[in-house]
Amino acid sequence: EPLVSVIMAAKNVENYISEAIDSVINQTYKNWELIVVDDGSNDSTLSIINSYAKNDSRIKLIRNEKSLGQAIARNTAVKNSHGDFLAILDADDIAMPDRITEQVYFLENNPNVSAIGGHAEIIDENGKFLGVKRKALNIDAIRFSLLLQNQFIHSTMMIRRDVFDKFGGYD
Repeated sequence: EPLVSVIMAAKNVENYISEAIDSVINQTYKNWELIVVDDGSNDSTLSIINSYAKNDSRIKLIRNEKSLGQAIARNTAVKNSHGDFLAILDADDIAMPDRITEQVYFLENNPNVSAIGGHAEIIDENGKFLGVKRKALNIDAIRFSLLLQNQFIHSTMMIRRDVFDKFGGYD
């Protein structure tokens, strides 16, 4: 199984970070590493991440003493990762348990595809289901819709590392 690097930038998300990390730990796919960059949090986010990193060697914590912004934090996470695929997960989001399994399977069986994503269930801060955020599903619809708005839900994206590197990371 190829190694998947889950990339997460976190800042002041003490109310959500545990569920985000738990959703990675509970994946049906087990060959992953989670790289979390704490971007200068001033709440208990750092200590929560650190407690996970101490108990699971697949979780790596990097600390920015002061906030450098999400793009730099995410690029730092990627630079410190080793996976063939990059799975993006925001620190206040939850991944479905079979997300990585399904995405790796798809990318392994479709070598001409560089990145994939999906729909997202929207929940409130208490976990109450509010609806589904849907984006275009086929390549023609995505191409057309990109003229109007972004068609990718960030926390559902998985990208081939070599393609990500060719584009130079987050801007």
